[in-house]
Amino acid sequence: MDQENITVIELSPWLFLIFVAVGVVLIVSASWYLGSLKPAISISMDKPEYSPGDLVAITGVLTGGGSPMVGADLAIEVKGPNSIVVWIDQVKTGQDGRYVSSFRLSVRAPAGEYDVYVSSSVILGMASFSVGNH
Repeated sequence: MDQENITVIELSPWLFLIFVAVGVVLIVSASWYLGSLKPAISISMDKPEYSPGDLVAITGVLTGGGSPMVGADLAIEVKGPNSIVVWIDQVKTGQDGRYVSSFRLSVRAPAGEYDVYVSSSVILGMASFSVGNH
């Protein structure tokens, strides 16, 4: 049976503390850096209230750490006041992190609040608009 040679290195207490301190600094630095890349998304409509049959324009910007997230895939879903999905779209962000989607409300769109959900692999945002009885 072969015996393995194992070398044991003894560290002085000061050297051990230096290794621990360096490790803590690296962990804190990595946490700060990753936290600074926190994604953010904005969602806007071209107006706050619509009438049945109107065109709804949804725009926004996706950023990470304050910088645009270029070429990110986004899913957009709009639900009516009865929680029924009225629009689904998939878009990519541009060079400036911006995205655009639009759809036309049905002429029979019920009055009430409509929720707009925009999601990527790193964030989910929500905004709303209303449809009146005009």
